[in-house]
Amino acid sequence: MLHVKALQVNFGLQSVLQNISFGLTSGEVLAITGANGAGKSTLLKCITGIMAPTSGEIQRQKGLNFAYLPQNTPDSNQSVIKFLLSDFPDIYQNYQKIYCGDSETIEYANAITQYMEVGGYEMEAKLQRLIESFAFSKNDLFKSLHCFSEGQKRIFALLRIFLTEVQLLILDEPTNHLDISMRLYLEEVISAEKHKGRAFIVVSHDRVFVDKIADRTLYIQRGESILVQGGYGQIQAHLEQEFQSRRQLSMEIQDKINKLEREARRKKVWAGRKEKDKIGAADKGFVGARAAALAKRAKEVERKQQQMMDKLKAEKPFVEKKLNLSFANYTVVNREIFSTKNLSKSFDNRKIFENVTLEVSTHDRVAIIGSNGSGKTTLMKCLLGCLQPDSGSISRNDYVKWLYLPQNIQDYFQAEILIENLMIYGVEETIVRQFLGAASLRRDRVLQPVSTLSYGELMRAAIVSTILAKAEFLFLDEPTNHLDIESLEVLDQLLENFPGGMLFISHDRQFIAKNARTIFSFESSMLVPVAF
Repeated sequence: MLHVKALQVNFGLQSVLQNISFGLTSGEVLAITGANGAGKSTLLKCITGIMAPTSGEIQRQKGLNFAYLPQNTPDSNQSVIKFLLSDFPDIYQNYQKIYCGDSETIEYANAITQYMEVGGYEMEAKLQRLIESFAFSKNDLFKSLHCFSEGQKRIFALLRIFLTEVQLLILDEPTNHLDISMRLYLEEVISAEKHKGRAFIVVSHDRVFVDKIADRTLYIQRGESILVQGGYGQIQAHLEQEFQSRRQLSMEIQDKINKLEREARRKKVWAGRKEKDKIGAADKGFVGARAAALAKRAKEVERKQQQMMDKLKAEKPFVEKKLNLSFANYTVVNREIFSTKNLSKSFDNRKIFENVTLEVSTHDRVAIIGSNGSGKTTLMKCLLGCLQPDSGSISRNDYVKWLYLPQNIQDYFQAEILIENLMIYGVEETIVRQFLGAASLRRDRVLQPVSTLSYGELMRAAIVSTILAKAEFLFLDEPTNHLDIESLEVLDQLLENFPGGMLFISHDRQFIAKNARTIFSFESSMLVPVAF
């Protein structure tokens, strides 16, 4: 169906992708993962023809058609039904004439006939059934996309791509903003579609999702690729084995280099002595000639050893430095951070939540889950004082040092330049740079404007700020969104060692399992505990 051979992409003098090769067959799911900025989206753009590679070849089966879902959620004021029909030109054009035209004209009557002939009414009925299966109402079809949450918009974008009858579906971060139930449903849909012969290329950092759907996984690292059978677990095992192997080889080569350097220094001292003997014995005939020959031989040996050392250094494999973050050693006393009693909130006569009673301390780790638009972020904003509840009471202990990391992590940073945001905690710049360097934010990156950095870079920098601030409690709203797998692993480890408490909203099943001790779920506007 699809063959990618020795693909290379350069941006100026920088090589983004090099020697990427893989094939894809009908009914197969290929997951692509790797660090932020590794080139995953660039690879998708080459496959779809949006971008031309520098070199290499992409062979597509004759007549292969595909649909592409980009990372960004749709940003449009058009109605949901128009958005869903926009990939079906014949239906869409006649729909426009019927619902936006003058019903007294002959064009209107012709449009109704044509709409019926191209399957417009059948498509409308299909759309109504589909959105109801996703807990939407029929009326939601006629609302503007701006009325819905990011997760709900993502669902509409997925619905549109699955309505098409293409052979290959290319999905870039399809689970972004989706709640757990929708991720489960997406896994079921992909499984059903692949059994019909449809193929998928899916870029994702959702570790559980990749394990569930992937037949093979392509991991991109420093522009090169590793291909394994299976999902995230297999990639993780492969990378750990490769890391240990490369580190062992690197250590062995370095040991040889050290031995050669010691020998070279010894020979250099010996050759220097012989050179002195040669000068001192210049008039002693045979003895002087012998010393000169030995000195010459010593220099030749030294030259060959240097060549060997240069060769060994060239062969020494690069060993990726793992992120190494740890919280400063401080103690957090167990005390209440907030409590609520009978908290309720509504918008436009729609009940968001009611009678929420909750007590959380600095040693608690609480996850709030629920469907998109159920009220999780609204509740958190009420707890933070950003929104006022309609009824009930909130008591928050502001003597506890707490920090809030919002969904749009750019909003967390007030200064334009990244490092300036981390200089407010009274820590020397060299220490701040060390912490940022440990989070893979090195050299010029820390001096860049916040607006130019990726979501993953900003999230790592935000976590560094909580370290420097010695925070006692964290409010986290979807902290794993857009993070690469390496950063997700580090975030898990970091929060595991965090001495304080946290309340977080997440749809990442692995993140919840690792970091939550208590889980609450929104069900019909009520916050209920989940057995865990």
